[in-house]
Amino acid sequence: MTEKAPYPLSSLPEAIEAAVKEAAGTVQTPAAMAAISALSALSLGAQKLADIQLPVWSAAGISLYFLALAVSAERKTSLDRMFMQPFQAFADDARMAGRSVPSFRSRPVGRDQHRNVPARSRCRPLAS
Repeated sequence: MTEKAPYPLSSLPEAIEAAVKEAAGTVQTPAAMAAISALSALSLGAQKLADIQLPVWSAAGISLYFLALAVSAERKTSLDRMFMQPFQAFADDARMAGRSVPSFRSRPVGRDQHRNVPARSRCRPLAS
């Protein structure tokens, strides 16, 4: 079995690297998972700052998409709460001031109700 290379923390800007190391130590989780949460929060904060021109469609906001695969109790939620806390505080302050704040929580839907598109049309078999 090949050994995985360590997450390249030194590739992150200094302040982000320090935050990732602190979060990983505080929450007792791998630095790679802490980096995913940090980069996700940074992506959310930057979405309205710039757009990209897609080759096929019109312009779209810059976004990063992450997937963290880990068993229950690996501290994924703790990390996300830590890095997303400023966004939650901003939304809470806006609500207290009576301003409208969009909901960022996912709404559970049935397996075949995702965006009102039948499951059969969403799933395509892989080419063999």
